[in-house]
Amino acid sequence: MHDLLLIVQSRAKGVANFAEKIQRKRYGDPLNEMSDLCGVRVIARTLADVDIVCRYVEQHFEVLPDESDNKGERLTEVEFGYLSRHYEVRFKPGVFPEGIVPPDLVARHLKAEVQVRTILQHAWADIAHDTVYKNSFTLPKHWKRDLHRLAAVLEAADVAFDHLQSGLKEYAASYGAYCDRSELRRRIGEAEITLEFDPHNEAVTHRLAGMAMSLDEWDRAIAALMPFAGTGRPAMLRDLGVSLCKRHADDPEGEAFSGGQDLLRRATEADPANVDAWASLAGTWRTRQHAIDDCAKADEYRGKARALYRQAFELDSSDPYALGNFIEYELAAHPDVDLIPYFRPQLVRAARRCRAQAEVGINMPWAHFDLGKFQMMLCEPYAALAAYALGVINSSAGSSVASALRSFVELQPARGHLAGFDWIKGFLECARRIRFPESEQPIDSAAALPDGPVLVVAGYGGAVASDVLRVLLAEGLADYRGTIVSGGTRAGVCELVGELQAAHPDTLRTIGYLPRELPVGVEADDRYGELRRSAGAEFSPVEALDYWRDIDAAGLLPRTKLIAIGGGNVAAAECVIALALGVPVGVVPDAGGQPAKLLADQCWARQPALLRKLPAEGRALREFLAVGDGAT
Repeated sequence: MHDLLLIVQSRAKGVANFAEKIQRKRYGDPLNEMSDLCGVRVIARTLADVDIVCRYVEQHFEVLPDESDNKGERLTEVEFGYLSRHYEVRFKPGVFPEGIVPPDLVARHLKAEVQVRTILQHAWADIAHDTVYKNSFTLPKHWKRDLHRLAAVLEAADVAFDHLQSGLKEYAASYGAYCDRSELRRRIGEAEITLEFDPHNEAVTHRLAGMAMSLDEWDRAIAALMPFAGTGRPAMLRDLGVSLCKRHADDPEGEAFSGGQDLLRRATEADPANVDAWASLAGTWRTRQHAIDDCAKADEYRGKARALYRQAFELDSSDPYALGNFIEYELAAHPDVDLIPYFRPQLVRAARRCRAQAEVGINMPWAHFDLGKFQMMLCEPYAALAAYALGVINSSAGSSVASALRSFVELQPARGHLAGFDWIKGFLECARRIRFPESEQPIDSAAALPDGPVLVVAGYGGAVASDVLRVLLAEGLADYRGTIVSGGTRAGVCELVGELQAAHPDTLRTIGYLPRELPVGVEADDRYGELRRSAGAEFSPVEALDYWRDIDAAGLLPRTKLIAIGGGNVAAAECVIALALGVPVGVVPDAGGQPAKLLADQCWARQPALLRKLPAEGRALREFLAVGDGAT
């Protein structure tokens, strides 16, 4: 059921050995007392494969716990050595077909041995244990140290192989990480040709379905997987269940959706350690919860989703999908309690896994969306906003952004414990409307802008502007005709925009976006053509969201660019929001600050068409403005 590559060795006890053991042990009823009349050794490639084989043994045989053990658990914290799993088993009635295991054999309750180990554990047992510890002499201490050192190396190698295989499987299943859409379609076509001649090829079928799922082609995935629904393979059941529920998400109370849920339930039964199956099943109840108007039913579905997410969380507490949704439901259930500190270790580990996924481009866009959620919970709102922005950039449909937004519905009761909750939610709403207009969300804008190109100037605002930057803007914008948006204060880069307005009153229109209350010592710049106040209590991404709504309402997004000249978290936030909305961004690295760090970030460096490095020269700024629809 799991497509494992295993080495299986078996033996029956010889008559001479049987007789010798009877005499030595003085058995009265040797057939029933002797536990090793026959034995099987199963050698797997990795520790994860060992766990799968052990679960199979425990599910299909009667395991005698007093005579079975995990050799690794008998080692002390300073020991290394023989780590295989050892079982004494008997046949369970009714498990195996009578043609394979006759009922009279089951009724005799005879015992057998089963050993399960990895290839490296087998090497240790075969060479070190059997050839050294079974000798009659006492091993010298320095040889014991050498053997223990060798055992430690093999154990570390086993763990490393396990992690490598897990990572490679995840990468291989994330087709979008190494194939674009056209390449995926080509590979799907090749798989379909193969299946015309070999329709029972499960591996090719599963690969075809995975590629179709990555393209949201649910009908194609269902058609491929449905003939294999009866095989009982957990991965097939899970993917078919997910595909059916995705395909029929518009009717979550319908028969087809319920059928998908049943397949996911069967996947959890076939492989109880499959975190994805448990979390996916939980997600289907979450879908039903949000789709129904009946409050009692919604509460019932919420309870089912919460219990299943807990099950997935307990299997792997740092799995991003399981952890993120489990915490959401726990926070919603206890809105008055700050639960985040209790989950901090798991959040840190899960965030690390999300970064690792994002670096190789797997689990997209969810690696970024999950990372954003975890960073928001860890009180890192600006890092969270950047992660959500990358999630938007890597989304191919508005449904992904809508799904990310549903987390904020669940977390709403606990928003007081989540820094940046409101403006991150506002960003996702804005991005969904602008990037995916099919969502048909109404535009919430206080006022539009005049027709023409728009330049957003972001940057540091707490210090006196240098002459170099003054020259940069004065020379770069001397012939600019259009609207300039900035912070609207008499400090830093914002003040330079006010100077430009005073110098070019007839050709420029400047608009400053400020919070409703300015920080102590900060003065609004009345030289701007217009000052607009946000609902924010201090400078934050709220002002940026306001001006993007206004720009979008005026239909000027295609003619807008942003330049970042130094600055801190707010300026960097303005950059990542612009990039997520598809707006070209130029950064002046000589000015330093947080925006310049985006140029060195691997994830942002993948946006070459948007993120540009600009020298602090007027000519470079003019060239940046002259490219595309925003040309003056």
